[in-house]
Amino acid sequence: MVESRESQPSPLWRACEPAELVWVDLRQVYQHVPGSPPATPPTTVVRTQGLNPDRLPLTKGEVAAWSRAQNGSWLALTSYTIAVAGLGSVLVRHFIARKALCRRTPEEDEPPF
Repeated sequence: MVESRESQPSPLWRACEPAELVWVDLRQVYQHVPGSPPATPPTTVVRTQGLNPDRLPLTKGEVAAWSRAQNGSWLALTSYTIAVAGLGSVLVRHFIARKALCRRTPEEDEPPF
């Protein structure tokens, strides 16, 4: 007997129940800061307090699902918080490449490296 299409795994996505616990390497995620450089140099406040990808730590995250990209790679729908000057702690949720993630156990409070 052939299973219905709804009960077969999708080649395009996989849900994570429960969510997968991960460490998110924010330096990898924000390696290429979007946007083009401004016409005038940023102020001292922006240079000293703006988001600096080189100084972002590993942070705790949760993967809710995996989605397939056109090139065949898997991207993780990941939630994590990031500290932003003037906004405080902000919850972020977006797709992240596998290379920026590593597994985390529930007992881990500090990054393993």
